[in-house]
Amino acid sequence: MRISPVNTISNTLRNSSAWAVEQFYLRFSQLGRLHPLWNPLAQGVQVLHNIPYLPTGSSFHTLDVYRPAHIKGHAPVVLYIHGGGFTMLSKESHWIMALMFARAGYVVFNINYTLAHEAPFPAAIEDSLHALRFVAKYAGLYKGNAQRIILAGESAGANLALSVALAARHDDVDNALAHEIYQLNPCIEAMMLGCGLFEVGRINRFKGKMPDVFLPVLEHISETYLGPDFGDNVHRPLANPLSLLESDEEVRRPLPPAFVFCGGADPILDDSLRLASALKRRGVRASLRIYPERHHAFHAFVPIDVMARDCWHDQIDFLERVEST
Repeated sequence: MRISPVNTISNTLRNSSAWAVEQFYLRFSQLGRLHPLWNPLAQGVQVLHNIPYLPTGSSFHTLDVYRPAHIKGHAPVVLYIHGGGFTMLSKESHWIMALMFARAGYVVFNINYTLAHEAPFPAAIEDSLHALRFVAKYAGLYKGNAQRIILAGESAGANLALSVALAARHDDVDNALAHEIYQLNPCIEAMMLGCGLFEVGRINRFKGKMPDVFLPVLEHISETYLGPDFGDNVHRPLANPLSLLESDEEVRRPLPPAFVFCGGADPILDDSLRLASALKRRGVRASLRIYPERHHAFHAFVPIDVMARDCWHDQIDFLERVEST
């Protein structure tokens, strides 16, 4: 079979762009770890590493627990799901996210999941559902309150966090594990959804809304996550939760309050705008915050960006207001 030179160039561009994005976030994460002020203990946070949430022996099925070092009693739980286009990064690259929630008083379960180059959809969402079941069952062993679970993530992780919430609140998603989670009915108190890609199956919607240089990266994400023969996945809610929320289909249980945020210069900002609108139309308590001139996942840059720190303040403030009601 002859391979088209155009396809070869396109694939090379996609792979190299994805590699460049991964290296940028990895290098910043590694540099941040070297700063003594950002050592977890210096921030009053204890870390328990590489706890298996599935007994497979795979590093994809492990999580780290971040919690206040001198915790008393049981604190609300954050299940944090990292971003990276379903294809890259890990709980290790996203230590800063877990640290920020933990130093605010939460017990954070920062998870790994199977990346798409190892297994495409639904592997990542099923791993996330397994992690939620682990948290619901064992949070108390780590000083977490399983009656107060917060789902959080950014980018692909925001997609997974929202999809996990849908699985717990909507028993019509054609997945046996999601049905088990619906029956379990875990106590999800809020969703923290940052710069999410909430509709993976229809990337062409971004044409004309972003510089063309970003499209190959999103096409790579879509094809890798959904598989080469994914067909029409727009109406598969565990891959495209925004599609369900914008439809007329009734969600069986009310969704929890949501804090939706994104940088104003983020190429996929439109998904956050659409999501906030869809949630509000369904009567969900949703707060939308757009941070001017900020890029994708800007809130990871807490040590150097004042607006990133503002974003974290806004997230914690939202959670405190949810808890008070």
